Amino acid sequence: ELGLTCETPFFIDLAPTRDVTLTPLVTPSAGVLLSGRYRELQDFGLTEIAGAITYTDAAGKRDENDDLKPRGQEVRGNIDASGRYVLSENDRAGFDVRLTTDDTFLQRYGISNANVLENNAYLERFGDRDYLALNAYGFQSLRENDDQDEIPFVLPLAEANLYGGRDRFGGFTELKTSALGLTRDDGLDTRRFSTELGWQRPHIGTIGDVWTLRLALRGDVYTTDGNPQTRGPEGGTNTAGRVVPTASVGWGLPVVGETGRWSHVIEPRVAASYAPNDLNDSDI
Repeated sequence: ELGLTCETPFFIDLAPTRDVTLTPLVTPSAGVLLSGRYRELQDFGLTEIAGAITYTDAAGKRDENDDLKPRGQEVRGNIDASGRYVLSENDRAGFDVRLTTDDTFLQRYGISNANVLENNAYLERFGDRDYLALNAYGFQSLRENDDQDEIPFVLPLAEANLYGGRDRFGGFTELKTSALGLTRDDGLDTRRFSTELGWQRPHIGTIGDVWTLRLALRGDVYTTDGNPQTRGPEGGTNTAGRVVPTASVGWGLPVVGETGRWSHVIEPRVAASYAPNDLNDSDI
């Protein structure tokens, strides 16, 4: 595909916490590819930005009749960046950006065999018992038969899991809430809001067995712009919802043993759950 290739990396030390690596790749049949990677270590996290660029034969593209278009010369490349940050003792944030100019660039130059590139940005908080997170996702498909306009952006995906302390009955409450939005350039847009309120009561039996009773009530609301059956853009705005009560009881007997410096647990478990039937109508 590329012929006999030659590449050599050049490492540039910018500072004790920053550096750049530049790597030219010379090929007889696909031009010169220049790739690079920048790294910076901060007190609160690490940032890495990598990518490659070249001016070479255009990627093979098909017209509306599924015939290959004439190929000229064009700029082709990719970017691969990530960041991981600790904002405070309880807060973290980060991002991943992976994009390319066309479907075949990464495989052509041996950079990656991925067929879907995932992009993500997030912020999350860890409390004593609680967890909160906010995410955004985007996807670039490199598969020939996928329509990029029909692949959704996920914005937002928000989650909150909140847990209370023990009450006078020996149990504790939990509240789980999430909000999700899926938006497409062409096709069905979907939004969902869900909340579940639950109560758990653990109990330790006389032989060390563990009983757990859980009662919960969950509500879901969906709104769509388009047709939920065909996932097409035509169909107007629709709303559907449901309420789901559940009850469950579980029993387990954790048996702990030691072998030298190793400890191991064998725990038989039995559980039974109940939820009403026929809560999903055709829209959901």
